[in-house]
Amino acid sequence: MRPRSLLAAIVLVSAVASTAVAQAPDTTKSKPAAAEASAVGTWTGSVETPNGAMSMTAIIKKDSTTYTGVMTGETGEMELYDVTVAGEKVSAGATMNMQGTAIELWYEFVMKGNTMSGSVSANVGGESMSFPLVLTRVVAP
Repeated sequence: MRPRSLLAAIVLVSAVASTAVAQAPDTTKSKPAAAEASAVGTWTGSVETPNGAMSMTAIIKKDSTTYTGVMTGETGEMELYDVTVAGEKVSAGATMNMQGTAIELWYEFVMKGNTMSGSVSANVGGESMSFPLVLTRVVAP
């Protein structure tokens, strides 16, 4: 399978069972707790791929100061790790196994109210790809 085709397949699978790699929080200014807490909830949406849109659901929780989450979809559930919320920026990581190969996925979002817009990216066989995705909150904390 060509790297681009493999990555497209991975993104399709990851759209329903994937996660994002964390970004370091912005330490240049303090972020209000209310803005950070706004990422908690259940979010639904889709990722746009060369093979069409794939639906997904993300659940983000906060326990004390640590964020956790899962991404679910047609192919199952995948745990999010290193979930970071820094003001309106949200990011997380996931590892997906595709045909015996571990693929690291990176999700980055900008949160505006009940919408998170961003992308999922990965590097497969030396080829980097990124696909847009939008999530809308359906359940608030």
